[in-house]
Amino acid sequence: MDRIKREELNGNSAGNNRETAEEKEVRWHEVFERAEWAAKTAGDKRPYEVLAVPETASQGDIRKAYRKLSMLLHPDKNTDILDEASIAFQDLVAAYEILNNPDKRAAFDDWGGSKGFQFEWEYEQFGQKSTRGLYKNDPLITQLTENLWNRRVQGESIWLVEFYAAWCTHCQNFVNTWKEVSRILKDKEVEVGAVNCEVETRLCKDTFGIRSYPTFRVINKKYGTQQEYTDHTHMTTAQHIADWALKVANEWRWLFSRANLEVVTAATFSSQVLNSEDFWLVLFLDSVECSACKTAKTNMMRLSAGLRGQVSVGYIDCEQPENRELCRHCGLPTPPHAPQVLAFREGVKQANDQGEVLYNPNLVEPHIALQLTERIIRLSKAKASADALMVGKESGWDEGKEEEEPDIPPPEPMWNGPKGRATLNIQQGSSHNQLRLGN
Repeated sequence: MDRIKREELNGNSAGNNRETAEEKEVRWHEVFERAEWAAKTAGDKRPYEVLAVPETASQGDIRKAYRKLSMLLHPDKNTDILDEASIAFQDLVAAYEILNNPDKRAAFDDWGGSKGFQFEWEYEQFGQKSTRGLYKNDPLITQLTENLWNRRVQGESIWLVEFYAAWCTHCQNFVNTWKEVSRILKDKEVEVGAVNCEVETRLCKDTFGIRSYPTFRVINKKYGTQQEYTDHTHMTTAQHIADWALKVANEWRWLFSRANLEVVTAATFSSQVLNSEDFWLVLFLDSVECSACKTAKTNMMRLSAGLRGQVSVGYIDCEQPENRELCRHCGLPTPPHAPQVLAFREGVKQANDQGEVLYNPNLVEPHIALQLTERIIRLSKAKASADALMVGKESGWDEGKEEEEPDIPPPEPMWNGPKGRATLNIQQGSSHNQLRLGN
C-alpha cells in the first residue's frame, strides 16, 4: 500500500456521494467481481488479465491501465465496500509489480505459470540463457532479447534502443545517462530499451548491423523505420538525446499518417508502374530487414509524404525469389547490394522500361540525394500546379468551387544518414523549406 502514490487518486471517498445509482452499481460490480477473482488466483499469476491489457502492451500502456484501475479500486474510493476493495486493490498492485518491471515481465512471459518455475533462479538453473546486463531490474528500461523483441516491439510503438556491450567502458560510463533518458521519456509514448550485444549477437550484427558501442537508434517495427543518433558532441547529455528521440517520434507519427510508400512486386510492376502515367520513384532493396534498408525505407517515406499527390513512391524486395528477375532486368546486381532508387518518367512508358538510376550511392550520401530530389520535384510541381490553376481561373472552371483546407504544416524532415561536416541552412519562411545537409 505504501508504494502507491495517493496523489494519483485525485480525490477521496466524498466524491462517491456525487455518483449516480447506475455508476455505483457498476463500481460495486467491478470491485466485487475482482475481489472474488483474487480469492481464486493471485494477481501475479495472471497480471495481463488483471490490468486488462494484451501481452503486446507497451510499458506506457501498462502504466495508464494501472492508473485508471487505481481510481476505480482504491480503498479510499470505496469506503462503503472497504474489505472487498482492499482485496481487489492488493490484487491489482501484485499484477502491476510484475508488469511494470520489464525484467520481471519478461521472466513471467518466459516461465511464469507455463513451465512451473516459482523463482527466476530455477528458470536459469534449468539451462536457459541469462539476460543479465547493465540494466538488470531497471523499472523503465526493457532489456530486449531476440525473443522479447518479437513480443514487445510491435505495432506503431516507437522505441529508443541502446545497443551496447557490457565490456565497453563507454557503455559502462553511460548507464546513469541512459537511465536518466528513460526517466525523461516516461509516459512520453517512446519506449526505452537496451540490447546486450554480447548475448544478442544475431540481433545486433545481422539484423541491425551494429559496428560500435554504444549505438542509439529510434525504431518502429510495423513500418520498418529506423533513425540513428549521430550527434556525438551531446552523447552524454540525457536531455538532448531524449529531445532528439521525441522529435523523431513526432515526425514519424506524421509520416505514418501521411506517407504512401507502396509495395511493388514483379507481379504488379507493369500495372503499378509501367501502365501508370505517374512519375515513379522505386526503391530496390536486397532485404526489408537489413539495417541500410530500414534507413532507406525511412527516407523514402519522407519522400512520399513530401511529394504526396505529385509522384508515386514505392519499394521492391529483391531478396524475394519472385522479384529477382525483375531486379536483374532493372540493372540491380544479385543480393546483397546497397539500396538503389530508380526513377520512371511521367507519362506513357515502354514495356521494357528499366528506369534510370537516381544517384550513385558511392558518390553521394543517399539521404542527401533524396533530400534534394524531394525539394527539386516539389518546387517544379508547385510551379506546374500554379500554372494550371492560373489557366483554370482564366477559363472559369473553378467558379463556385470550395477552397480546400490548407494542409497541416509538416514537422521538420529529419533525413536519415551520417552527420555531415557542415550545415547549410536556407531560410524561406517555413521549416519545410529549410535545407539541412547532414541532419
